[in-house]
Amino acid sequence: LGVYTFYDDVWLRFKHQDTATVDRVIEGLAKLQSLDHAVYSHQAEGDMSGAIAVDAAQQGLRQRLVAQAYDHWKRTPDFFQRGELDMLAHHLILQGRARDALHIIDALLEHPQNALDRADKLLKKGRAYGANGDAFDLEKARSALRASSHAAESIPNRGTRLAAITNITYYRTFLELYHEQPCESVAPFIEILQEVRLEGPDEEMIDKNIEDLISVYEGRC
Repeated sequence: LGVYTFYDDVWLRFKHQDTATVDRVIEGLAKLQSLDHAVYSHQAEGDMSGAIAVDAAQQGLRQRLVAQAYDHWKRTPDFFQRGELDMLAHHLILQGRARDALHIIDALLEHPQNALDRADKLLKKGRAYGANGDAFDLEKARSALRASSHAAESIPNRGTRLAAITNITYYRTFLELYHEQPCESVAPFIEILQEVRLEGPDEEMIDKNIEDLISVYEGRC
């Protein structure tokens, strides 16, 4: 017992892998997921003002939880599951810490993956470069998104492939419109979104978002 106590309290604590540190990181990730759920619930109900209010109230706590998790990842990168790293990179981008998010994304891209996983990671890389943060680079964002779209085209399942291409094209369109690029550079993406958009009873949230994006395009162009 004495040897185990020394190992956990001294040696593992020195390496930031002791029980207390690990439990704190795990609890922080669970709390971050819980905060996300509260915001998503408001969004799913169409209560955008409620979602914004909840997100604003949680901002300080989110920053602390994300900083804690990222510091632990730098010390022990093998500790996290892929889904947890996806969530962590997402929040780093939202907090303007795109350079830190890119460290995680590039590390994930080094490991073997299927076409869907690679397309998703490259989409996040495009989001990181396209975000208003410390790594903004529109050309690098476009390059990552082109690579993401290319990866998505090789997804075997047709439904999954179409959903992935829709999500990537939606963000590519959003990026060009947000940065007020010429209408002719946006038009090819709009054509794709018009083809994949569903209307009526089968319409989903992504379809409503596409409709809003097309409205913005038509208002400008």
